[in-house]
Amino acid sequence: MIKKAVEAKNNSDLKLLGVTILTSHNENYVKYIGTKYSLKELALHLAEEGIKNGLDGIVCSAYEVKEIKEKIKKDFIAVVPGIRIKEGESKDDQARISTPKKAIQQGANILVVGRPILNSKNRRETINSILKEIL
Repeated sequence: MIKKAVEAKNNSDLKLLGVTILTSHNENYVKYIGTKYSLKELALHLAEEGIKNGLDGIVCSAYEVKEIKEKIKKDFIAVVPGIRIKEGESKDDQARISTPKKAIQQGANILVVGRPILNSKNRRETINSILKEIL
């Protein structure tokens, strides 16, 4: 499927990303699907397969991004969701979260920040505080 998507992109500027493990999943997920891999090992395996087959990047948690970037010896985009503004902030349905600063320190190229901005009383202020933290 990945190879066909890469072929269909036909040398365009389109970037193809593959999701490793949703940030809402924890170790119970790997037990549920019956894999021999730990959550981190499975994320790495999926990232390696995706990049090897032509993906431009992956979506993974901040918990795995550093190790994935160290193990895959090729340039790729790392998109990290599950971003929360402060330590101890509500996880909502997320199991593996990170602050913007920590995610970038771990190797994230792009952050996905949804609910912390959408639920903010002052979205502009929230966005500016994120930018101040990471720039």
